[in-house]
Amino acid sequence: MCETNACINMYKRAGETPLACLARFKESHPAYADTPMTYLGRLDPLAEGVLLLAPGSIPQEVRDDMLAFPKEYVAGVLIGFSTDTYDILGRITHEADAKSLRMIHAPQIMGAVAGLVGKRTQAYPPYSSKPVAGKPLFQWAREGKIDHIEIPTHEIEVYSAILERISHISAPKLLARIEGSVQCVEGDFRQEEIRADWQRTLGPRYQESFPVLTIRFTVSSGTYIRALAHELGSVLSAHGCLLSLVRTAVGEHTSDASIR
Repeated sequence: MCETNACINMYKRAGETPLACLARFKESHPAYADTPMTYLGRLDPLAEGVLLLAPGSIPQEVRDDMLAFPKEYVAGVLIGFSTDTYDILGRITHEADAKSLRMIHAPQIMGAVAGLVGKRTQAYPPYSSKPVAGKPLFQWAREGKIDHIEIPTHEIEVYSAILERISHISAPKLLARIEGSVQCVEGDFRQEEIRADWQRTLGPRYQESFPVLTIRFTVSSGTYIRALAHELGSVLSAHGCLLSLVRTAVGEHTSDASIR
């Protein structure tokens, strides 16, 4: 753990909100019970890994520096489906048929992953907390009014994208994985709708399996990995969404050194 006037490296669990992670830290560390604290940089409900916590004594300029740290992730990208949230905790918007998936080969995947490296303009995902006209994008999306606004963009950089493995997951195992993820997520994330949507989609395809790409990313602050997963699926003409995400490092703070 860092000194009291510096950051605290906490490990956010999958399904846990950043606020719940902060509360868990305070519960297990009574010395901080009355200390004003916040977290630096969000992690989506699906994601786990390094979450930096900052006591109120940290100067704002130091917080800004920490927010700008580059970040490292290990992502599982599911090929064959796109969703409105760009991860498995969303409603399915498109799916690729078995023939299309069979036409994707390793050299094509490697080229697509390598093509993600570099500076780019990235649009915020429709289901994100970026505010537009006084309310977050996810609220516009939930109200069915996302097409009424212009989705903002920001500049990011992918420093590296390394394809570590290509595997496959069967439809029954995928459905069980999704149902487990949906069940562990705290808060209102349309859990019942999402579970029913995946059940309807995967039921008729129970004998199929789907590619999963394990990719290690190093990126600039503010990069949405699920947006990269969505983009990767488009490049492969087979749709894609995020299956899993672990943030393994924020600057020099690593998951191995996180408080669990």
